[in-house]
Amino acid sequence: DKGPKRRVLPLHLLERTNEGQMASLFQMLRTTPSVVEWYLDTLIFPAHLRFQDQKLTASGQDLGGGMLFAQRIGFSGTPSDLMPLELGVCEYEPGSEGELVHTLTSPAVVSYEVMGEDWCVTHLLDRVCALDVNVLIETGALVTGLTNYQVAEYLLGLDEGADPHPQLPDHIEGVVFLDETSTKLVLVRKSRQVVKLVDCGIPPAKRFVFYDQIHTTGMDIQHKLDATAVLTLGKDMTFRDFAQGAYRMRGIGKGQRVHLFVIPEVHELIVKVAVDAGLPRRRETVASLAPIHMLSDVAAWLVVNSINSEQIQYNMLQVQNLTNVWRKNAWRCVREDYSMLQSDRLGACIEVFKDPVDFKVSAEVLKPKSFEELVDKYVGKFVSFVTSDGDRAIVDAVRRNARALDADKASRGTGFHGEQEQEQEQEQEQEQEQEQEE
Repeated sequence: DKGPKRRVLPLHLLERTNEGQMASLFQMLRTTPSVVEWYLDTLIFPAHLRFQDQKLTASGQDLGGGMLFAQRIGFSGTPSDLMPLELGVCEYEPGSEGELVHTLTSPAVVSYEVMGEDWCVTHLLDRVCALDVNVLIETGALVTGLTNYQVAEYLLGLDEGADPHPQLPDHIEGVVFLDETSTKLVLVRKSRQVVKLVDCGIPPAKRFVFYDQIHTTGMDIQHKLDATAVLTLGKDMTFRDFAQGAYRMRGIGKGQRVHLFVIPEVHELIVKVAVDAGLPRRRETVASLAPIHMLSDVAAWLVVNSINSEQIQYNMLQVQNLTNVWRKNAWRCVREDYSMLQSDRLGACIEVFKDPVDFKVSAEVLKPKSFEELVDKYVGKFVSFVTSDGDRAIVDAVRRNARALDADKASRGTGFHGEQEQEQEQEQEQEQEQEQEE
């Protein structure tokens, strides 16, 4: 039983806003094989099942090196020594790093509190409302499960249906937040309307600002001169993240202050780094620890995280410095011989810019390779593009760095296993003593 035949208007007469007409058309076409095939091949598969076994690669090395531009001045942003070889060495402004550390470890500028074991997102926001603060800088990514708009609603007590909870003081007329396009918006308390910050007449003293994690870098919003900001700490933060977030307060140390929220999990990590550094006094309770010591411990922990993060970045920089040698030579060849589309040399040059995408899963546990072996593999594959003495000097320098990294990794690994063996020996001795006593 095929049921009654459905009739629809000719396609050129259909109105897409007419729900009845569109429903009839849908029922007629929904099981038509040709329509289903077109829908899958045109809309679904390209969007969700894209497959390729190669990809073109590029990085900041191409901009910072000499491949595209003969003259480079530098990069904007946070100073770093992780620079392409051809860009030279980063020149730090004398005293700027010291001033940064001094400001962010000064009890006169930065205060802190350790949250309770039962902390949660709403408790954190409730605590913000209870303090006399003007800004929440969410560098730690602790506020999860809520959109920026929902956070603004909660802070103002406009979240309908929720249980009564603390909210920002009555003199706060709106909460500034950023949407997914980084547009600065304000949720106005009285009207419950969202307007653009540039169109809002609420003065800085009567508004609260919420920076979500994505916008804690490179986003400037004016605050009142004596504003205080709550700044959250997350387990994966580095000192750069901390400094970038804190300096959303452009007047920090000049009237503006920062108050840290330290959750118990992060506090344990901070204490561990301090104790590992040989500072047993850090085992004291938070209440008895001098503020300068706690802030110094926070900075030390963040610097350790920075070191671990930059170690990985340094390894990648070595690979990029290496591949830049043959990428430059291949690019020069492409520019000179692009008219010879079928030449083998041109094809080989183009292959330099491709990376294979391998989805194979090995049936065996692969033996990890050293960094130097990885470098040798790269060089062996593209040795024909290492043509000048300068190229060979860069390759040799990267090889030396790779060898040093492998040696450092091996020494740290040996130390770790040595400690394990020592602990096992001590446990065995204790067990033997107990057996003898029994």
